[in-house]
Amino acid sequence: MLSKKTSSNVDKVEKKILKVKEYKELQDFKKERFLEIKNKVDQYKPLWDKEGVIQFKNEYVAILQRKVSKQVEFIVAFDDPTERDTG
Repeated sequence: MLSKKTSSNVDKVEKKILKVKEYKELQDFKKERFLEIKNKVDQYKPLWDKEGVIQFKNEYVAILQRKVSKQVEFIVAFDDPTERDTG
């Protein structure tokens, strides 16, 4: 029979393992979602009106604009912060 302390430690380890599994599932979901969006770029890009589209741009962000009748759409595109050292 396990002591209370050992049982408590086992519970803590099991909870940490569950958190790691949830984290991995979330990361897999994010990768799949990113690939879905990335694959749609070729579909959407030809529809974009290229005249006066860039409203602001620097090395980290671009703000794009498209007007459709009276509606104005903006897209904010960020550089991938995971590829740079943030520390």
